[in-house]
Amino acid sequence: MQTTLKDFVEFIQTTWGILASITAFFPLFGSLIPIMPAPEGKRLQTSTMATICSGFVLYLVFLTIRVEDPVLAAIPSLILVFFAIFCFIKAMEAADYYEDARTMLFSILTFMSLTGAFSILAALDFWRGR
Repeated sequence: MQTTLKDFVEFIQTTWGILASITAFFPLFGSLIPIMPAPEGKRLQTSTMATICSGFVLYLVFLTIRVEDPVLAAIPSLILVFFAIFCFIKAMEAADYYEDARTMLFSILTFMSLTGAFSILAALDFWRGR
């Protein structure tokens, strides 16, 4: 089955798709307000990289995952949420010690994981309706 831009827009319009979109673009606010831990002087870089990577995760899940079973959607989503929490805690720890690379990596992984979790649930809504 070939996917189109119209399909992607419908995917984003599901409840979980809206949440996935928010988590994908949420790091951009980090350049305005210190939402996520980032190394001093590299807040814009960290925010931009997190947004780009999260956007790729959102589109990748749309292209690859065809989920119709709620259990199959919930398990990886929960794993990704716990991984996101772990990464956020690690980013906070790394920021305390001024380890630039680790702080950036864990901040980016946090938002990628959250976007992935919501994207999988969006795939459940989207593909179940087809």
